[in-house]
Amino acid sequence: QIGGDDAATHRLAAALTLPAAVAPEALLSAAHEQAHALVGQHTLLHAKALLVIAAHDLEDVALELITQHLAVHLGGNALVIKVTELALVVNLQLFLAAR
Repeated sequence: QIGGDDAATHRLAAALTLPAAVAPEALLSAAHEQAHALVGQHTLLHAKALLVIAAHDLEDVALELITQHLAVHLGGNALVIKVTELALVVNLQLFLAAR
């Protein structure tokens, strides 16, 4: 079974990031693993929760927030509906004209 605590993070694993970007406390958990444990079955020697420390590299965070804001802002403009309403009024005035 896969529980909520087994979910993947939305970033690279700590082993793939630069060592200077990850705090030393996060790198110490590898020494506590059991070598004989089955895959995904109690691999740590203790039952305490581990403190997960995120990487300190925040280079692209601001750009992602700006692009999400612009996409929502541009999606809210409904210029096509305004043009369609104006064309509908013009067409109704032509139907009311005398023959």
